[in-house]
Amino acid sequence: MKTTKASEIMTKARIRLVSTHPFFGNASMKLKLIEDPNIETMCTNGKEIRYSPAFVEDNIMLHNVGVLAHEVMHVTNGHCLRRGDKNAKLFNVACDYAINPILVNGGFELPEGALLDDAYNGMSAEEIYNSLLDDYEQEEGESGGGGDGDGETTDESGSGDGDGIGDGSGDGESGESGESSESGDSGDSLDDWVQDTFGDQAGEFEDQKNADGSSMDESEKQQELSDLTISNSQSEMRAKSHGKGGGGFASELKGATKSAIAWDDVLLPICQDALSDEQTFNRPNRRYIAQDLYMPSNDKSDIRCAVIGLDTSYSVDDHYLRLFKGGAQRIFEDVGFDKIYVVDFTDRVERVTEYNRGDEFNMSDRFHGGTHFSSVTDWIEDEGINPSILLYMTDGLGRAPLEPDYPVVWCLPEKCADDHTLRYSGIDQYGTVIPMQKVC
Repeated sequence: MKTTKASEIMTKARIRLVSTHPFFGNASMKLKLIEDPNIETMCTNGKEIRYSPAFVEDNIMLHNVGVLAHEVMHVTNGHCLRRGDKNAKLFNVACDYAINPILVNGGFELPEGALLDDAYNGMSAEEIYNSLLDDYEQEEGESGGGGDGDGETTDESGSGDGDGIGDGSGDGESGESGESSESGDSGDSLDDWVQDTFGDQAGEFEDQKNADGSSMDESEKQQELSDLTISNSQSEMRAKSHGKGGGGFASELKGATKSAIAWDDVLLPICQDALSDEQTFNRPNRRYIAQDLYMPSNDKSDIRCAVIGLDTSYSVDDHYLRLFKGGAQRIFEDVGFDKIYVVDFTDRVERVTEYNRGDEFNMSDRFHGGTHFSSVTDWIEDEGINPSILLYMTDGLGRAPLEPDYPVVWCLPEKCADDHTLRYSGIDQYGTVIPMQKVC
């Protein structure tokens, strides 16, 4: 296939993502880039990103990188799977309001006109959608509109935006453009209101399909969302291990899945990922050579160690300790760290047990006291250890220490992993939180 100017620009944009934002770089490598002159900017269906050559060539590189990251976030946050029967155009606006401030705070530059509003910071796309729908219904009521106001559509084409950065490629027709069939006495549909209110921000959006092009059922969507949760956790930890920081870029996805996935299905891949986090250009990564991308390979020459901080304070019930023991046992059995330090802690370090690869894990004692998470990070610093990963197994009743420069995972019993506990402890400020299901 002939290389075009636009494709060269997009290749450079993706390389910049890989080198400066590993979370987005890793995710973007899973998506095929396709040049498409029939759209205004960029859009995605969850498996590929289509881009307008005219838009790419006329844009500055910073904006191309920003819009590419924007499209990646639509994928990583499962927007192509979460629309349901919501109005496609309005849901796109909601998605853009949800992710754009995260991108800007993460150091990306978006083109002029990107949807940003502090009122929606920290809200999910679904929450923003309901708020915007309320605005629409209120305006319709004040203008005497007689529609039922639900703004929903059963259109399966999923045509909406996908970039929300001035795409405007919607054709304005019903059905394929995702226009709601609901209209008020004024004759203004929800799609008309979105267009009048947000202008050309609403454009083409596509729901994710099966490989054969058929629509996904609810169970298939939930499985894809579960897979995304695992993939995003791995990407965030990989970014953190490279010193770039995960940035919480996929945090808006949390709560979107309707069914929990097995906690160890998330934990074990993250631990495996932490085994090899150093990179070198001495040996190019052959995975990317076929795409003419010469990216660094992983250097596995260094010893990889993990630190497991086991909370044995007064507040930790015995059945939580059994849960922690089961989690640690899985790590010992299924993850090949060269060395694992198990740090039993309360408000101080009570005991440190050093294990080498292949050793059998034993947890027979418990201790009592308060909870100081910093006792573990202080011990790591005092010992001069550079762990590939720090795993806290805790009920969360303490205060998170200052963020260290290595990846952190907070493993909490499912009952303890609620928003109140996370906010109180500061655990929600960094790292990956994994709710652990109770064992029988």
